[in-house]
Amino acid sequence: MANDKTSNHKANKPRGRSACQNPNKADKAGRTKIFAFTSSGHLDKVKELIKRGADVNHRDNAGWAPLHEAALKGQYDIARYLIQSGAIVNVRGFENDTPLHDACSYGYSDCVKLLLESGADVYALNTDKKRPIDLCEDKICIEIVKARMNQLDSLAKRDNQGKTVLHRACIEGSIQEINRLLKDGLDSNATDRSHWTPLHYAAQYGHLETVKALVQYGADINSIDNQGQSVLHVACQHGHEQVVQYLVDTGVDVHCIDQHEQTPYQVTESVAIRQILTARIDQERKLRATTEAIDEVTFVSNTKQKRNTQDNQLSREERKIQAIMRAFEKAEKKQKKPVNTNKLDPHKKDTSGRTHLFRWSIRGDVQVVKALLDAGANPSETDNAGYSPLHEAALRGKAEVVRLLLENDADVNCRGADMDTPLHDAAENGYPEIVQLLLDYGADITVKNAKGQTPLDIALQEENDEIERLLKDHKDTKPKKRKADLQPESPTSPTGVFDMKAHARQLSGQHLPKKSFKPLIKTEVPPDGPHTPIPTPPPEGWHRVKKEDDDYNEDLYPSLHCASRYLPLYTIQLVDDNHFFVVDLQVSLLLGITIHQFVKQYPHLHRRQVSNQEKERLWSPLSSMICVRHEYAFKESEKQKFLEADISFVRLDQ
Repeated sequence: MANDKTSNHKANKPRGRSACQNPNKADKAGRTKIFAFTSSGHLDKVKELIKRGADVNHRDNAGWAPLHEAALKGQYDIARYLIQSGAIVNVRGFENDTPLHDACSYGYSDCVKLLLESGADVYALNTDKKRPIDLCEDKICIEIVKARMNQLDSLAKRDNQGKTVLHRACIEGSIQEINRLLKDGLDSNATDRSHWTPLHYAAQYGHLETVKALVQYGADINSIDNQGQSVLHVACQHGHEQVVQYLVDTGVDVHCIDQHEQTPYQVTESVAIRQILTARIDQERKLRATTEAIDEVTFVSNTKQKRNTQDNQLSREERKIQAIMRAFEKAEKKQKKPVNTNKLDPHKKDTSGRTHLFRWSIRGDVQVVKALLDAGANPSETDNAGYSPLHEAALRGKAEVVRLLLENDADVNCRGADMDTPLHDAAENGYPEIVQLLLDYGADITVKNAKGQTPLDIALQEENDEIERLLKDHKDTKPKKRKADLQPESPTSPTGVFDMKAHARQLSGQHLPKKSFKPLIKTEVPPDGPHTPIPTPPPEGWHRVKKEDDDYNEDLYPSLHCASRYLPLYTIQLVDDNHFFVVDLQVSLLLGITIHQFVKQYPHLHRRQVSNQEKERLWSPLSSMICVRHEYAFKESEKQKFLEADISFVRLDQ
């Protein structure tokens, strides 16, 4: 009988990885598993995690909650399930954005409607004092939000002085009525004709509980009236010590001045209030002095270091990054556990095209790398960006892994997306031992990358005398290979295809070659499967076209002159369409023609006008392609031209 109970207990016990994993375990960004599944739209996985105890209100390091993620990606079903599971509808994320801000910003009307029906605050202000409707461009979303605002305005019942029912309740101090009105969604930052908010009146009459309730529902503690009086001015002027203390603890600005140039300290006669304000001012002064002292010490230390170490050309931010990476490396070594190599699949690839051999080559684990190679892993395998395990090991100075890969016939002259070989990476990062290893195994010192640099050029640029000497002393006995033409002799020719895969370690277009290539035109677009957020490179099958005299508009963008600068090609998945799109401006620049000529030459292409808000977002990734010079005035001028230009989204699969 006891054995039957034991067997039943074992049968009912959950098995597998999902049974032993903590659903609330966070990664380095503070994100749990529920964030990833919410973003990708896996409702079944989200339900499973919540059933196992996942916190639906977990906040990552930036303050975002899963409901933010669902609203941001338009995951209606998941958002509804999160709310049903207890997600806070008005949760504040980075810069005080609510999920309604995110849904409105990206035009997900179904999510907007769901959030409003669930009690989302339509008047919520973020750090920039923007309401959700201020971020909204979608007409349907605007109509939904306006309808809710009109409904609440009718409930507000303004009088002749512009006071709402919430203003009057705050004057009376009826906390139950105030909570009811706030719960119904009335604007906690509504202003009357004097620009007084309900918080001004609560501070005037000293209703501490009312002040707390208003702040909890998003009231702006630094709001000012027509005369420049802040809420703190009013509380100080009327001598409400507890209200002043609460506002100071909440982070109110104690230095604000009214139209008479008086601070809250100057308008009060209460000694106790002045002590509260003085304590806060002293605290800020000490903090500022400490910060300045640290900056001064850092400056002096950096100055001495520059005098004593002339070879150190790293910036302050780069040194910080190095320190962080060293800390991660030490932590990783401490937490390193023995790896069961029998469970590692030597051929399995992740979404970026990388096998386990990449991962363990990056870590420098010789034993695991050897086990994978013995199990049949390809030492010359390349990922989606064209890089091999030898690239990664050479880039990070893993000499023993480099030696092991070379002994197993890894391609020593394999070229990545930037046409870099492992020798380029080793020379750039200052690893003479690896440079010597690569040379011993036949690395070609004459190979040039996409910038036209040989490994020796990089060594000279980095001022590394030891690597420079190694490369100069090496005599390459191998015949030089003929460079592949940009245009293959036949579409199927394996040697004529110019590999323009995106660099996985650099997503901007600045790293691409600065020399001019002839304009390119596409002959066919083969479907290349699912797209990722990595900028999409142009597929194979491009050939040269003759550039016409009027192909380039010198007046519009005088700094745009080489087609190679306009890669990689950025893809966008629009809200209202499942297809992927590209910007016609980038394509026309790539082809060496104007937008007008592009439209005229391809009138059959499906287009969608780019809105002003979308142009603002596109400027960041495309600015490096548009501006050669980086002066502020020049970039601002180019940005203005970009915002005024008539550009469209074009479907990629046409």
